[in-house]
Amino acid sequence: MIPLPWEVVVAACAAVAVGALVQSVSGFGLGLLSGPVLAALDPVLVPAPVLLVTVVLGLVILRRDRGRVAWREVGLATAGRLAGSVVAADRTVSGESALIWEVAWEAAARRSASAR
Repeated sequence: MIPLPWEVVVAACAAVAVGALVQSVSGFGLGLLSGPVLAALDPVLVPAPVLLVTVVLGLVILRRDRGRVAWREVGLATAGRLAGSVVAADRTVSGESALIWEVAWEAAARRSASAR
């Protein structure tokens, strides 16, 4: 356990509480609000503690709202995320990750140009 002054602990708890409140209402915000505050308080508090709290909060919100979840869409999104993660991990390990960013950047530029 990392010893922190009580003032830092109180400020970190307040930042996480505000971020959790915003996330439980809007669907995002815990990491967005508490991350910079925690990093300013003590760099050891990011990113792992923020990610851990975000996962736990997400599971609590999922339990609360499980009746309103569109499970088919969650399944499709999860399948796409897993497939993309496998490809990205493979490219990163093989050293081809720069190519992925070039292709993504070019595709975004094309979409932006065609939207005008």
